[in-house]
Amino acid sequence: MLLRAILPDVLIDNFEVVNFEKTDSRFDIYLDEKKVMMREDKNAKIKELKTRIATLEKQLGKKKAKEDADDEPKKHRGKGKPKEKVEKLIASNTVL
Repeated sequence: MLLRAILPDVLIDNFEVVNFEKTDSRFDIYLDEKKVMMREDKNAKIKELKTRIATLEKQLGKKKAKEDADDEPKKHRGKGKPKEKVEKLIASNTVL
């Protein structure tokens, strides 16, 4: 509590007192930085991560779209295979 009266809040909030020494002429306080991110740093990190995620999602979307386009000739619409359909049409004498 006494340190809060002497030191600014930003020091108390972000640093731990690890040692102090008192001499006749001085009072030394040793601080160690806490491993805590400031709110501004957290917000910047979150924004950076969201941007990276969006970029990766775009890249994956483009990759998926390319894979789908590559697979498209292999896919057939309707029932049966195209060759079977043609054979059925020929067999039934249906004009295309």
